[in-house]
Amino acid sequence: SIGGVLQCTDCEIGKYSTVTKAVGCTTASTCGAGRYIKIPSTSTTDTECEDCAVGRASAGGLNTCGECTGEGEYSDETGLSACKTAPAGSKPNAMRTGVTDCPAGRFSVGGATSCAECKPGETSDAGAAGCRPCLTCGLGEYQIAECTADTETRCGNCVAGKASMGGAVSECTLCDGPGEYSEAKASVCKIAPAGYKPKVAGDDGLKTGTEICPKNTYSIGAADDCTDCSDGGHSNPGESSCE
Repeated sequence: SIGGVLQCTDCEIGKYSTVTKAVGCTTASTCGAGRYIKIPSTSTTDTECEDCAVGRASAGGLNTCGECTGEGEYSDETGLSACKTAPAGSKPNAMRTGVTDCPAGRFSVGGATSCAECKPGETSDAGAAGCRPCLTCGLGEYQIAECTADTETRCGNCVAGKASMGGAVSECTLCDGPGEYSEAKASVCKIAPAGYKPKVAGDDGLKTGTEICPKNTYSIGAADDCTDCSDGGHSNPGESSCE
């Protein structure tokens, strides 16, 4: 009461007084951003506010905090005024209290509740913002395992004596034509030049290089063996003909 009246006046809604003989009422607190009204004010008590829990947010002045259930939304800390949005390569967890990386084979550009699948011919690692084209095996390589959405193409190198132009071939081609040979990781087989023959290595008979034709033999090239000189002919090592 301000005095001069027969009785005290009740505080109006939204105001309160906690003392006797008060000359006026106090405006009740309005719960601000990131908080909600846990217990409304009465004529004798102020508003009781509380922070929003994880997974929720509030701009303030409300009886409850809103759930972060919109597309890509989450809240990983108490007292947020607005929900956060999942960044690229992640999605909100089931409780909307944080984010998890997209698994391999999926991706997100951000702001999405779920991660999208990679298309056929594409792959991705965990936490990817996008998918990439599957690797193609290069020259001198062969494909050990085909690419899937969550695993990259696996390639191996051709051993000496074999060759490959790469791509999706599952094995390298044997250099078994006349005079053919190759070093390791070759894209094509080479041909032994004049005066040389392919060098055979190991028990598997792979032609892995060249060796010079010995004395009194010759080769015009593109042959697996050197030819002996005939009837009294002779040659020095590495010759293409006999004298």
